[in-house]
Amino acid sequence: DCFLDDDDIDTITKVVHFRSEWEAAFLGNWVGSRDTTPNDSYQLRISRESINAFQYEDYIYNMYGEGTDCYHRMENNMFRSYREAYNNSQGRPENWETCGRSYYSWTRKLRIYVNTEEDTILMTWEEWHSDNDDVELLATHTFKGRRPS
Repeated sequence: DCFLDDDDIDTITKVVHFRSEWEAAFLGNWVGSRDTTPNDSYQLRISRESINAFQYEDYIYNMYGEGTDCYHRMENNMFRSYREAYNNSQGRPENWETCGRSYYSWTRKLRIYVNTEEDTILMTWEEWHSDNDDVELLATHTFKGRRPS
């Protein structure tokens, strides 16, 4: 009744931005600590590196705070959203001879979640060790951190 010339059609516009896997919020540098050593802060880096035009792998450098050249290579990651990743398979330690015992172990059930509003990360994983046919769960770890300023 108020708008006599109105055709009763409303138009709403909404912009949706789709992010690719290369824009994942968990990639980059993070400063924080593991739950087992809360007073020992260190920096880790999550990097996505291309294998070829169709494949990539994620690398977590300094996962245990034992050196920036130490890493676990994570294969077959499940990219859930640009803030979240999950890997149920084994992460492979590549350079355990120079990086220590933690890098001799496999990582499984890696979960990464980033709160983009607070710029914080929560990462959990299981650490497994295998000698011949004997496989044992050594520990479950949690890393909490934030982007370095």
